Amino acid sequence: MDDSRVTCVEAESSVALSPEGMTFEELKPSTLKSLESYISSAAGPSSSSHVNGESVNIKEEANTQMLQQQQDIPVKTEEVQQQQQSPAAEDQLRGPTVDILIRNVCSKFSVGRKLDLQFLATHCQNIEYRKKLKGVVLMQLRRPPTSAFITASGDVRCVKSTSVFEARVAARRIARCIQNVYSDHPTTLKSPVKFKNYRVVNVLATTSLPMAIRLNAFAQKYATNGEPGVYEPEVYPGVTYKLQDLKATLNIFRTGRITATAPNVENVLSAIEQVYPKVLEYGRPRTEREMVELQLEQLRKYLKKYDENFPEGSTLV
Repeated sequence: MDDSRVTCVEAESSVALSPEGMTFEELKPSTLKSLESYISSAAGPSSSSHVNGESVNIKEEANTQMLQQQQDIPVKTEEVQQQQQSPAAEDQLRGPTVDILIRNVCSKFSVGRKLDLQFLATHCQNIEYRKKLKGVVLMQLRRPPTSAFITASGDVRCVKSTSVFEARVAARRIARCIQNVYSDHPTTLKSPVKFKNYRVVNVLATTSLPMAIRLNAFAQKYATNGEPGVYEPEVYPGVTYKLQDLKATLNIFRTGRITATAPNVENVLSAIEQVYPKVLEYGRPRTEREMVELQLEQLRKYLKKYDENFPEGSTLV
């Protein structure tokens, strides 16, 4: 029963595919063409099997597509590797990162009237009158740490602030102190104390490179033949490098220390960014003696700051 069913199914399929009166040998070309047309129609218009009335081998198209994909794969992987390696390569080109510290912000403002320095020194706290400073009294604040030079014309110059924000806060506090002192002065009604024309005049920043600098070679290239640098070792131990467009002046030392002064913080940062690649070309590792000298210098600065904060006779609470 099973064999008869199989033969019947095979006979029905052969009859359905072939017209009557044709042998298998005559049927073979027609069935192949019908199968190719069926496969091309199922694959869609993108893989059409007829070009100018002639059949195209689908296997050849698939092989060509596979070859193209195999050729494209290594190119993509190389691009990915380049993208992955690009940050490290950029870091190598840029060199080691450094920290830029703002050491001093100098600002100015005016109180809008003339001041009696003797009256101010006797009625205001934290004010010193020094004979060396003619026509000027010195006022100091602890927080934020600021020193102010007050003139009789009403101009005030503030120094020792470590940020632009602290400089403005200190200037307003100093103006408020002067205003409180002059609240009982007989001339206050005619010319009151004001806070006007505030501006940042100068910014000092420092940075230290993790290496020493071959200063003689650097000076031969950037401190001669009309270059903006000046190197006079008999007068000053560093190279003075000036940038006219930024109005910035940089002092470059053999130990890898760089100091920069400019009218504002943005100019200081851009000046150091311009000089840093040039200095990096002449870098060298520090010797043991230079390392010891650097540590001693840091220790001296720490002791000096400690003596200023805790003078002799003071007690810690």
